[in-house]
Amino acid sequence: MFKKYYQRFKFLRHVQYKGSNSFTIFDKSAEINIKKGSQIIINGVLKIGGSLPESIEIPSYNKTRIVMEEDTKLVIEGDVYIASGTFIHIKKGATLKLKGRNFIGHNNFLVCSKEISLGKNTSTSWNVTLIDHDGHTLYFSSGKPLKKMIRPLIIEDNVGIQMNVTIPSGITIGKNSLIGANSVIRENIPSNSLIYHRNELRRKDGISAGLQFFT
Repeated sequence: MFKKYYQRFKFLRHVQYKGSNSFTIFDKSAEINIKKGSQIIINGVLKIGGSLPESIEIPSYNKTRIVMEEDTKLVIEGDVYIASGTFIHIKKGATLKLKGRNFIGHNNFLVCSKEISLGKNTSTSWNVTLIDHDGHTLYFSSGKPLKKMIRPLIIEDNVGIQMNVTIPSGITIGKNSLIGANSVIRENIPSNSLIYHRNELRRKDGISAGLQFFT
């Protein structure tokens, strides 16, 4: 318990509030690790952990964890709600921007190596992954490492991201778009788009799992 209070006190030491109505709410599930040189700018309400407003708590991985390495920046430009089970890792020198009225669903996974930005009124459902670099190094057949390309991940205003979506580095999602469940986005999405995957369901008759033999 003391450790959590110390983490939160340390977090607040790095916070710069903009406006008299700005504050932070920590749920009991929140765990925060912040290193020197990091800066948090909040203009609104930041709630870390727990259920989203006006919704029931759903089963999750419970612990909400935010890790900010050295010289990182977290910018909150309006009210932001982060549900339980979400992991946010801002790597050294990187910036995560949440532009307000953002609802981050349960069990999200955000890894920011350079820049990730979520526009106003942009929200995610559960099990969403946003990552601008996975930290892996690729190699040529000669053994020479391939130069890393870490590009910003930009999601514009009024975007809805449904459950089990993955969006990697260098992608821009245009405003007013909806990303359907179970999608993996590999290219930029223009504004006012509906994106979804239609997988063909294949059937083969006369096959059994054999469970009837155990009844």
